Amino acid sequence: MFREKANEVMSKDTVLYADTLNTLQRLKQSGLNTGIVTTKYHFRIVETLNMHRVMDLIDIIVGGEDVKVPKPSPEGLLLAIDSLNEQLNNVLYIGDSLIDAKTALAANVDFAAVTTGTTKEIEFLQYPYVKIAKNLSELFNE
Repeated sequence: MFREKANEVMSKDTVLYADTLNTLQRLKQSGLNTGIVTTKYHFRIVETLNMHRVMDLIDIIVGGEDVKVPKPSPEGLLLAIDSLNEQLNNVLYIGDSLIDAKTALAANVDFAAVTTGTTKEIEFLQYPYVKIAKNLSELFNE
């Protein structure tokens, strides 16, 4: 969803990927809940979303300090799902790392991979997935 500086510290220099806003708007217009499950601090995510004026497009944020065990433990993802009163079979977890793929598998939810991070498509093939896309926009392409 966002691209961070090389030291991976959330800051005023954090930028959204070009298709993030449109993707979030499209999901919300479709009546879908959206959330972020991250190992980063909750307040940093809120800070970044507010800076880009997209906070209203996110329904739940689960940060690293909100859980006892970080990803790939499913704790954060299951907390988000429970908070949204969703059923596991009604969830699509989107991520750009093998940790995300492992988290979805551990939570028993569908996973879609995007190769916007450092993980290559071939690496995702060893995990269950519904789609592997080059970017968020491509998730909507059939």
